[in-house]
Amino acid sequence: MAVGQQASSTSGMGCPHGAERQHLAVRKRRREVSLPDPGKVVNLAARQAGAGSRLDPRIMAALARLPARQRQVVTLRLLLDLETSRTAEVLGISPSAVKAHLARAIATLRTDLTTERQQEKSS
Repeated sequence: MAVGQQASSTSGMGCPHGAERQHLAVRKRRREVSLPDPGKVVNLAARQAGAGSRLDPRIMAALARLPARQRQVVTLRLLLDLETSRTAEVLGISPSAVKAHLARAIATLRTDLTTERQQEKSS
C-alpha cells in the first residue's frame, strides 16, 4: 500500500510535479528595446533605393505591390541586410514569421516579375 500511495503523490497531483509545472508555466518577460518605427525605416530605405538606385523600376513596382509586412521584411532583410533575429526584433515578430514573410514575398516577386518578363517577350 505504501507503494500505491507513493505513486499517487507523484502522479501530477502532488507538490513535487505540480510545483515543477507551475515553474515551467512562467513566461519570461521581454526586454523593451527602443527602435525606430519600422514603417519609417522601410520608407526611408525605399526612397534611398529609389532615388539613386540601381534597382530596376519593375522590381520597385513589384515591391510596392507586396503587403506591408512582407515589404518591411524584404527591405530589412535584403536591402538593409539585417539578420533574421534583428529583423524579428525590429518588427516585433518571431524569427519564424520573418522567414515565412520573406519566403512568401520572394515567391510573389518571382511570379510577378516572371509574368512581366513573359509579357514583354510576347510583345
